[in-house]
Amino acid sequence: MEVTTLQLRTTCLIAVTIAMAACSSSAPAPAPQTVAAPPPANTIELVDGTYNALGALIRGNPTNCGNRTQMTFQIKDNSFVYVLNQPQVPWRRTVRFDVTVDVDGSFETVANTAAIRGRIQSGHMQGEVIGDACAFSFQADRGDSW
Repeated sequence: MEVTTLQLRTTCLIAVTIAMAACSSSAPAPAPQTVAAPPPANTIELVDGTYNALGALIRGNPTNCGNRTQMTFQIKDNSFVYVLNQPQVPWRRTVRFDVTVDVDGSFETVANTAAIRGRIQSGHMQGEVIGDACAFSFQADRGDSW
């Protein structure tokens, strides 16, 4: 009995197919590993509370502005209103800032030529209030008094 090349190739092909099927069906695929989901990247820190600061003059005339000013920031639901009194500015005695704290703790609000900006992190607030005639930097910790 003579074996032809075609028969030999067919036999080899069948043997390889059977071997591959046996290998793939004998060992089940490993179960996928579960990885804990990372915490959300934009979680907001609780910043609500009262922050009392003593602002230091950074721009303006100390005679008109004073060297220091008391500031209170009452933050609720990550927002606050701050009213800057400007008795030395006859055309705009007060400036109202409606401020929202971003998820990274930063804040900035501009009202015409005036602005308030800063950052709150780990219960500490720092920033500056820029009025029409005077500007102050401030730092405060939540719950502090002057």
